[in-house]
Amino acid sequence: HDSSSRADLSGAHLEDADFTNAKMDYADLSGAILIEANFSNAKMPSVDLTDADLTGANLTNAKLKGAILTGAKLKGAQLRGAQLMAADMRGVDLDGVDLKDAIMQDVRLDPIVEKPTGEIADIFEDHEVWLKSGGKLGNRAVLSDADLRELDLSDIDFSAAELTRVDLRRSRLRNCRLANCDMTGARLHQADLSGADMRGAKLIDAALPEANLRRADLSALVLRDKDGKETGVIIKTDLTGADLSGAALTEAHLRQTVVDGANFRRASLIRADLRECNIAAAQIDGAILDGSLR
Repeated sequence: HDSSSRADLSGAHLEDADFTNAKMDYADLSGAILIEANFSNAKMPSVDLTDADLTGANLTNAKLKGAILTGAKLKGAQLRGAQLMAADMRGVDLDGVDLKDAIMQDVRLDPIVEKPTGEIADIFEDHEVWLKSGGKLGNRAVLSDADLRELDLSDIDFSAAELTRVDLRRSRLRNCRLANCDMTGARLHQADLSGADMRGAKLIDAALPEANLRRADLSALVLRDKDGKETGVIIKTDLTGADLSGAALTEAHLRQTVVDGANFRRASLIRADLRECNIAAAQIDGAILDGSLR
């Protein structure tokens, strides 16, 4: 297909719209309002429905192979007989959704994650005290080589933590703060980092294949003094040699990010901010760059 010709309906208000039998290959419907819309029998392979509101929508027998539905609202939606092979449905609440006879082969759903407990939880609490006291109390988190797989770490402030070679595969880190962290060699396969603040993080040789980085901030970190004034010191996020193959970076911020030798093959960089980022120094075969700022 020619990705440049994909229909762009992102953010559109299409309540009660009738798309019965429509052909919508690779269409961008991210953030669209599709309440009570009718997509029955529609052909929608690889359509982007990220954060779309499909409340009460009819998707009976819709062809949604490879569709991206991350964060979509499906309350009361009908997906009877829908073909959802290899669809990405992470962050979707399927409670009450009619999926009778739907084909769900290889669908990507949220992993079962748990909140941290015991020593790990204590380390996070101590780190929070360290941050709030400006380093006078508590202790900086040092979790090099730690096994933090399949944990729910959303909204935690990891700023300036030592996370080299940490294993965060399939963990949930939504809206967490990872600013100025050293994550060299970290393993973040299929991790959910949507909305995360990763400014100034060191991610050299980190593995983030198929990670969710939608709306994550990987731009340069501008240091400020205690009065909030800029010091003139800028720390660039470093993705040198990092593997982001197949990652979702829709609307991510990568301004001034170092990407030398990084692997963005098959990654989605739709509407990403790539200004002052030498994306030509990275591997971008098969990446989707529609609407990106360069």
